[in-house]
Amino acid sequence: MRYIFLIIFSISLQAQSKAQIDEAKNVLNKLIKYSLENNYEPAAELIIFDAIEQPTDKPRTFNWNNPEEQKEVIRTCKKIRAFIKFADDYEIVDAVEIPIVDSELVLELKLSSAGKETVFKFLFVEVDNKILLKEIL
Repeated sequence: MRYIFLIIFSISLQAQSKAQIDEAKNVLNKLIKYSLENNYEPAAELIIFDAIEQPTDKPRTFNWNNPEEQKEVIRTCKKIRAFIKFADDYEIVDAVEIPIVDSELVLELKLSSAGKETVFKFLFVEVDNKILLKEIL
């Protein structure tokens, strides 16, 4: 009976990780779309603003109504747009879970241009049951 529990537990962990990876890919695809369209406001809801001022503060998404936070969202989107604009092709690959920190994972954005490949890594974290971009590594 113990073995059956371990197998079921293992399968549920893999399914949860697969769901998180799929959601992170979805978030990155949305961020790419918004960045290419210069549509920054909806992107703010997909990026974590984690400047924690008090020990009780928890990470949250950017507040588009705050001009300083708007600048950070626009900067992040322009960085993503620059990655994509100068590539002939791109692919989101190699979702790698970070075992040290719960609910964090990394996606790689593989860009191809003139026969050369470049890879950028994006760190995602789960906050309030939503996968959000934490930073570009």
